[in-house]
Amino acid sequence: MTRTSMVLDAGSLGALRRLSRRLSVSQSEIVRRSLRLLDQREAEAQLTRSQALDLLAKSPAARQSWKTLKAKIRKMREDRHAADEARG
Repeated sequence: MTRTSMVLDAGSLGALRRLSRRLSVSQSEIVRRSLRLLDQREAEAQLTRSQALDLLAKSPAARQSWKTLKAKIRKMREDRHAADEARG
């Protein structure tokens, strides 16, 4: 491992300390985990459409969001059809 120095603003330093205490790991480990997570998210942002859909299909939260979105779309369509019928 390599040592490094960095300058953090008060908010970032506070977050680093809180996360370190909450997770019972060193501040260095918080920085490492954060960097890995950001790197992973950035890599996922570069996915092809097909890869993104595959990833989405594996996520329970995403599946629930998709179900909610489908329900909203279905309701909007029903409302539109009801309005069309009311107009004649």
